[in-house]
Parts: sequence; structure tokens; C-alpha cells
Amino acid sequence: MAWAAGLWDGEGSAGAYRMGQRLPLMKLSLSQTNQEVVDRFFAAIGHVGRVYGPYPPHNTERQPFWVWQLVGARSEEVMDCLWPYLSSPKRLQYEAAVQVAWQARTGGTA
Repeated sequence: MAWAAGLWDGEGSAGAYRMGQRLPLMKLSLSQTNQEVVDRFFAAIGHVGRVYGPYPPHNTERQPFWVWQLVGARSEEVMDCLWPYLSSPKRLQYEAAVQVAWQARTGGTA
């Protein structure tokens, strides 16, 4: 799990994701040009979420890439596993996203 947390700490992101008019949900994601790395991460966290790709590069100097995403309630489950290994800045990023989602749902503070 430490390897997966280190990868997500450096390459992943957390945010509040809104689909249409629905309230925002937590979203975790990770992008890589190496499918094997994304697949290994996906396996390490118990095959939670989905892997998408390959996506074409944004310009000719880049490579195709794959994305792992998890949207919704199970993001907390994954974060519980990664949390002990995460850096302070990544923990703050996740906590800020939780705060945004919470405020949108409740109209208040967490």
C-alpha cells in the first residue's frame, strides 16, 4: 500500500466533482503514460474505481495516457488505506476537496 500511496501522492489528485445539477461527489484520479503502472495501482487498492484509456496525447510531443478514477463514497475507503503514507500537502488537498463537497451538500462547514 505504501507504493500506491507514494504514487498517488506524487501523481494523483483529489477534488469535488459535479455531474450536471447533482451535488458534488468526491473524485480521486491518477494519470500515467505507462498502463502497467496504472494497472498496478488499481490492483493495489483492490480494483476500486475504473481505469480509462488510452487517451491520445494533447500534442505530438506527448504520449498516450491512462487514467484511474474513483468518484463517490468509496473514495473515503481508498483514502483510509493511503492516508498513513501521504504527505501533508496531499492530505490538505484531500481535506480541502472534502470541505468543498460538504459545504455544497450542507450549506455549512465540516
